[in-house]
Amino acid sequence: MIVVLSRGHFCPKDRRQLRNVVDLYPEIKVAYTKVVTISTDNLLETNEMRDALGAAWPFLADPGRVVQKDLDIAEYTDPTHDPMIPYTVVLGPGLRIH
Repeated sequence: MIVVLSRGHFCPKDRRQLRNVVDLYPEIKVAYTKVVTISTDNLLETNEMRDALGAAWPFLADPGRVVQKDLDIAEYTDPTHDPMIPYTVVLGPGLRIH
């Protein structure tokens, strides 16, 4: 499983990265690998970003910033949006970080 932690719809860098994942997704899917994106956006913004990208994998909304707080990955340079630092994590069998 590939877990993409995203700043959110407002970030052009994250949109570009996710566009690349959209392009690569058919190859990822053939390898029986799942993808999920988690962002600090609300549900509406999260769904709009997924639809705009044409992504075929789940996008999860975390407006309460549970993931950001649990992993202590607050992006301190943007107090306006209060996003998390973007990470991409690959999980192996048993959902262990690879």
